[in-house]
Amino acid sequence: MATTPSFDAILDGLDGLAEGGLLFASFVDFDTTYGHRRDVAGYAAAFEGFDAGLPQLPDQLRSDDLLLMTADHGCDPT
Repeated sequence: MATTPSFDAILDGLDGLAEGGLLFASFVDFDTTYGHRRDVAGYAAAFEGFDAGLPQLPDQLRSDDLLLMTADHGCDPT
């Protein structure tokens, strides 16, 4: 399963992140591209892509990195 372009950007950003750096990402596509447009198939595919990227994330983190993930209610088109 392929990841999303947003998740790929996170993985790429972590690859070049300087020691002590900060990487912030917001997955606005869930709301703006799919949720508000009531694109159920696109919304589902975006979540599948996000889920596909998650297992790759720990391998990119250093032993002293801190990962915080939060979510809001989103705009679920269903």
